[in-house]
Amino acid sequence: MTDEVDVVIVGAGASGIAAGRRLAGSGLHFLIAEAGTRVGGRALTVDAEGVRLDLGCGWLHSGDRNPWTRLAQDRGAVIDRTPSAWGRQFADLGFTPHEQEAAGAAFETFDRRLREAPPASDCAADALDPDCPWNAYIEALSGYINGVGLARLSVSDYLAYEAADTGVNWRLPDGYATLIASAAADLPIALDTAVTRIDRGGPRLHISTSRGDLSARAAIVAVPTSILARGDIAFAPALDDMLDAAARLPLGLANKLFLALDGSEDVPADCHLLGNPHRAETGSYYLRPFGRPLIEAFYGGVGAETLEDDAAARWPPLRSRN
Repeated sequence: MTDEVDVVIVGAGASGIAAGRRLAGSGLHFLIAEAGTRVGGRALTVDAEGVRLDLGCGWLHSGDRNPWTRLAQDRGAVIDRTPSAWGRQFADLGFTPHEQEAAGAAFETFDRRLREAPPASDCAADALDPDCPWNAYIEALSGYINGVGLARLSVSDYLAYEAADTGVNWRLPDGYATLIASAAADLPIALDTAVTRIDRGGPRLHISTSRGDLSARAAIVAVPTSILARGDIAFAPALDDMLDAAARLPLGLANKLFLALDGSEDVPADCHLLGNPHRAETGSYYLRPFGRPLIEAFYGGVGAETLEDDAAARWPPLRSRN
């Protein structure tokens, strides 16, 4: 027997939940189908000995216009508007003020070159000055900002994001995924329900899932491009152009590592430390976020890839990636 609804939303990440909230109260009968066992997607908040940690996304980027900011306010979530410590080296450790000034100037020159004389290849790496001593630093920044190295970064995409970014970044002490779960609390969601096929050949969509079939007037597919490109969801008739576009929009790579901090009273709250500014693989470290006794280590792009490759070499079962 096939269940009938007006709309099926595929995916219960931030986008899928936002779509569900838009449909709520519309009079339409809808269902959110989520392949995993939780909502939130790339937002994942865990409780570690009474401290909530965002293992996934943790910042309301462009917080002054981010729709989730308004939703957080409506739901009474605490928003920390303290300016981020990014770009300020704690105690100038391993990175003298003179070096910081020189590295910052090098990045500004590189950024200006992307805007004023972008390479015809659209590849950001081609805009590097081969004689610049701070190219590794610029590469590291690309990892934190874009989740990808400069050799795989589109100049056009980077500039489009930068043009839309307000530079205002706020945090959620109780966790990003906590907010998403709160927003999803009153929505019809089927967890552990993977959509495997969407057949558009009839007057209604026939949607196959791991828990049975659905019939719908429309579907909103809110899953990462990597899932579409991998073919996890089949479409009939085929959507080759859209799937090809998805394959050309791969996700970046970013990893977090949390470290307990002993003697935390010696370190002021909310400080930042860049590892080795002369290495593209270096990590970015947020010291005592929210005053908590821990360090939030962040690795992106080349640094994250190196970290994963090293871990996979030591522990082969960790090789798999989404």
